[in-house]
Amino acid sequence: MQDTIGPVLIVNLSMRYGGADVRVFEVAKALHGRVPYAVATIDGSPIHHRLVNAGLVSLPLSFSRGDPRLLTALIGIIRKHGFRVVDAHNSQSQFWGILAAYFEGLPVRVVTVHSSYRSENIGLKGWLYEQVLKLNARLKSHFVAVSQSVYDYLVEINIREENISLIYNSIKLPEGRPGPKNLSLRESFGWDNDACVVIAVGRLEPVKGIRFLIDALSKVVRVRPNVRCLIVGEGRARQSLEGQVKSLDLVNYVHFAGFRGDIPELL
Repeated sequence: MQDTIGPVLIVNLSMRYGGADVRVFEVAKALHGRVPYAVATIDGSPIHHRLVNAGLVSLPLSFSRGDPRLLTALIGIIRKHGFRVVDAHNSQSQFWGILAAYFEGLPVRVVTVHSSYRSENIGLKGWLYEQVLKLNARLKSHFVAVSQSVYDYLVEINIREENISLIYNSIKLPEGRPGPKNLSLRESFGWDNDACVVIAVGRLEPVKGIRFLIDALSKVVRVRPNVRCLIVGEGRARQSLEGQVKSLDLVNYVHFAGFRGDIPELL
C-alpha cells in the first residue's frame, strides 16, 4: 500500500470535536503502522489532543484558521515530509490544504465533505464555503461524500459525479452483548431507575434539529411523565436550546451533559 499511495497528509483545522473529527481520528488509526501519514491540526484543538493521547501523528500549526500563513506552513510541511496525498476536511482545511497541495503539484488531492455547507451555514458564510468546494472542483480535486445526502448535495452544486466517491461514515460495533444498565449514571442525572431515557448525541448546532426533539418531548411527557432526555454534545446552539427547555418547563426532564468521552457507557 505504501508504494501505491505514498505518504498521506490529512488536514483538519477544526476547533470543535464532531463527526468529521471522529472520521479523521479513525482514518489516522487505520493508517498508523501501514502508511506514512500525519494530521495537520490547529495547536491545542480537541482533535490535536486526542491524536497525541492516542499516540497518533499530529503536526500542530500555531495559527488561526483564517491566517494566510497557514498556506506557507502547509507547503513547508508537504516539502519537508514528502507527502504525496492530501485529504482535507472542513472548509478552512479544504481552502488552505488543497491550495498548498495544488501549488506543490501533488498528484492526489482529496476533499472529504461531511455536510451540506449551504444548510449548515446560512447566508454569506454558507455561500463562501460552497465557493471553496467549487474552487476545489476547478483544481481537479477528488471528492469524498460521507453519506448519500452529501453526495446528492455535491451533484446539486455541479460537482461531476465521476469525481465523487461515496464512502460512508461507520462505527466499530462492540463485541458481545451490552452489559446491564449503568444505574449510577441515571442517578448522577437525578433520574429514577425506571425512567425511559431518550438520548441524543451530536454537535449542538441548528442543522442537527435538536429543537424539534425538545418540542416533541414537551408533548410526550404529558402522557408519559417518566420520559427523560439526555442531550450529549457541545455547540453554538446550546444556550438557545437551554432557553427552549426552560420556556417549555422541561428542566426536570432534560439534562445537557456537554461533551462526553463515555458514549458507549451512556448508550
